[in-house]
Amino acid sequence: MKCLSLYSGADNLGDGVRQAGHKVSLCIEMNTDCCKTIKLNDPDTEVINGKVSDFIESLGPFDCVIG
Repeated sequence: MKCLSLYSGADNLGDGVRQAGHKVSLCIEMNTDCCKTIKLNDPDTEVINGKVSDFIESLGPFDCVIG
């Protein structure tokens, strides 16, 4: 399952999704330090450092959204 994480924080919710066997394909988070933490813990996840509202209309299809 391909998941999108909005307002990700340090991505603790995403960790649970990964432990359940799914992939968090993209995280969007405003806090730069949180974005660095996500990349440190899961280098394969694409991370956008910015406001969700600036990107939401240009996103492709996802199987689920977490946030």
